[in-house]
Amino acid sequence: MCASVTSARALLSTPPGRRALVQGALRRRGYSLYRRYSAEAASQMASLAERYAREVHSRLRSDRSPAATQRRFAEEVGSESMALDAAGIARAEARLADPAELRLRIGRILDSKFVTMTLPVLNALYDSAAAAGASVGTRRDMVEGHIIAIDLSEPMDRIADRDEDLEFLDDYRLMNPHILGVARELISRGGDGALASFESGFAEAREGQAADVRIQADPAGATEADMAVSYKKYRAVMGTAGRNMAAASDALGAAFYDGMAHASECVGCGNEIEDSVARGSLKVPSWALHDAIRAKSAPEGLRRTRRREERYMEQARSALDSLPEGTKNAEFLGFLFLTIDHYALYWHARARAMSSTLDAALEAMAR
Repeated sequence: MCASVTSARALLSTPPGRRALVQGALRRRGYSLYRRYSAEAASQMASLAERYAREVHSRLRSDRSPAATQRRFAEEVGSESMALDAAGIARAEARLADPAELRLRIGRILDSKFVTMTLPVLNALYDSAAAAGASVGTRRDMVEGHIIAIDLSEPMDRIADRDEDLEFLDDYRLMNPHILGVARELISRGGDGALASFESGFAEAREGQAADVRIQADPAGATEADMAVSYKKYRAVMGTAGRNMAAASDALGAAFYDGMAHASECVGCGNEIEDSVARGSLKVPSWALHDAIRAKSAPEGLRRTRRREERYMEQARSALDSLPEGTKNAEFLGFLFLTIDHYALYWHARARAMSSTLDAALEAMAR
């Protein structure tokens, strides 16, 4: 999370933030584990980025049919906008032949809230599963494979939204199939079951991204069912990552799936509202916009979205409660959920403070 959200002043502004501060002051185990795993993840990022860039660069250099690679990827994700033509391929290949340029692109897409928030969580879940004899593969392969798979959503979203990194979008198009290839290779080292679980989650996430495209074309026509499908882009990828950290145990894997899936839906709501605050209008697509359109009011839409977030967190905590007695790092997850609830509430407060601006933008959209 960005520093402004985790400052003492920000934490004091929400009930879960205040509870997190109390846990920190008392040096409770959940807080201590959260700090330890966050520090470890921060120290891992540079080496992860280096391995990531090296593998993608190797695959780019050895690809003898980049046009075919582009077509296959576009077909798999169901979007022709993800593919480059021959001229675009040649220009992007020339730029990315320089490993330093490729490292810069990898650095841009790794600089993502979902990645930085998820890396310590997957490390903690893998350690929990390993202590219960439920892990598969090596920690680095399983965690980094899923982090790279999650990171693929960053360039794909930027290509679809065309709202940032416009000068790098063709480079991302060339990189995307190889990013997916690296993720698959690492996850496959955990066995056929782990790879099959990932493929199922990736297919569901593609359904979510396809729903986003439809909603962007007609936000007012989106239904509750459309939005539920859209949110597969959060719960399927994150839930599958959680499950695969404990792939050798159906019970532990199910609890990790539900906890990660529903917590990520709350983070998704918060992230969309954070983006809405930055742009001065409710993001398309988002539950906040959907609810505001139905209520014909941005403040009422935000209240309805907050109730959704509360349900998501209730479901995530129910998954935490279902963990076997003595599960390692359960306290970490409890503290993590406090930080997620604080994050969502913090951005709700910021959005409510600019209700008149959001209402004006909503009215302009309706005209």
